Amino acid sequence: GGSGCVEQQLGPVPVPASGGPAGCWMQVLQTAAAQRGCISEVQLRLASGFDASATVYELRAYTLNNGQPGVSNAAMTMTGKRRLYVNADLAGSVQTVSLPQCLPVNAGEYVALATQGGRLGVTVAPDSASSRRYWNIFESTAGAVGSSQSLSSQFVGDLGWSTVLQSSGCSTGAT
Repeated sequence: GGSGCVEQQLGPVPVPASGGPAGCWMQVLQTAAAQRGCISEVQLRLASGFDASATVYELRAYTLNNGQPGVSNAAMTMTGKRRLYVNADLAGSVQTVSLPQCLPVNAGEYVALATQGGRLGVTVAPDSASSRRYWNIFESTAGAVGSSQSLSSQFVGDLGWSTVLQSSGCSTGAT
């Protein structure tokens, strides 16, 4: 097989400079992974003034069981998650958060930013003309790998995080 490196940008670049803080507890980007790969870091911007000191963040991967992008109602199953150690002191600035281990994502899966409890607090830039959408939820979510989650609302525009999915041919420096 080919050993080339394929990178897929997931989320807005740059992330929104202001707006928010986002009140939802999970945001699922409605862009499916184009190929199998791994995510090793996240660009994230907490809204200026948001206190995330007690918030536990996670990056998650989901398969879509029911629904489709552009439709609010969706049901999904978590296939993996990684803890994100977000620096609460950097609210208002973009920070790059490295994952302790990269998060594997299979082709067709969706990536989500979530908390173990409470608001995400990232920046928010609504844009009704945008092609970028997210499923979101404003309450606690099932936190275990293999758990199912229903969502019934969506957001159109940009939210304050993005990431890159790298295929196995990419040199990430990970051991």
